[in-house]
Amino acid sequence: MKLLKYNKTYNLNANNFKKSGYSFVGWNTRADGKGDTYKNKASIKNLTYKNNGNITLYAMWKKKTSNIIIQSITNTNTQTIVTYKPNNNSQTNKKSKTVHIPTVDYNTSRKYVKWNKLSEKNVYKTLMLLKKKYKEGTKWTNDYYYEWSGGYYKGAHGCASFAFMLSDIAFYDTLSTMHCNFNKVKVGDTIRLDFNTHTVIVLEVKKNSIIVAEANPTIHWGREISFQELYRTGTYVLTRYPLK
Repeated sequence: MKLLKYNKTYNLNANNFKKSGYSFVGWNTRADGKGDTYKNKASIKNLTYKNNGNITLYAMWKKKTSNIIIQSITNTNTQTIVTYKPNNNSQTNKKSKTVHIPTVDYNTSRKYVKWNKLSEKNVYKTLMLLKKKYKEGTKWTNDYYYEWSGGYYKGAHGCASFAFMLSDIAFYDTLSTMHCNFNKVKVGDTIRLDFNTHTVIVLEVKKNSIIVAEANPTIHWGREISFQELYRTGTYVLTRYPLK
C-alpha cells in the first residue's frame, strides 16, 4: 500500500493472491497466524506507531474440503475412528479420517478435579494437570471431533473440540451460558475469536490480556492475547460459571 498517515482510516487492498486447494481467509501481522487479524479489504488505522515504520501482512489460508460419505466405522476401547471416502460427485480421491474423542465421563472428570468448590483458582489447577497430559506440540487437527456436554453445540472439530474437552473435564456436565462481555471472562471459559474462526480456552486473566490454551494443527499452551485484540476479533464467550 501507499504511505499511510497517522490517525487516518484506510482500507486494505483486495487480495489478489491465490493458493491451489486453499481459500483466502484474511491477513495477519504474523506468518504463523498468531498476530493481529484483518479481513479482506478491512478498515485499518495506525498499524504501527513508529514514524515511517513498515508493517508486513501475511495472507492466511484455509484448506478446501470435499464432500465425503461414511465408508466404515471401527470401534476400539478408547476411541471410535470413522473412515470417510469422497462422494462420487467429488473431484478428489483423497481419504480423510475423523477421530472421535470420547466424551468425558464423571470418573474422568474427578481424576483431574481435585476440589469441591467451584472457583477460578481451582479450575486453573485442573487445567495445569491437563497440561501435563495433553503436551505442547501434540497433533490435534480438524480431523479430531468431540461431543461436549455444555450445551449450545452438540460437538465440534479442531480447535473447538480441544477447548470443549478441557472444559468438560473441569466442569463435567454443567451447562454453559453464552455472552459477549469480554470484561467478564474467567479461567476455564471458552472464547470464539479471530472473527469467528478459532476457539480457545482461558488459562489466566490478567489486567490487559488473557493467557489461553488452543489447538489445530497442534496443541499450544500459554499464548497471550490482549484485551484490545479480544474486543476487535472476539465473537462470544461460553462460560460455565453462574452469571451474576
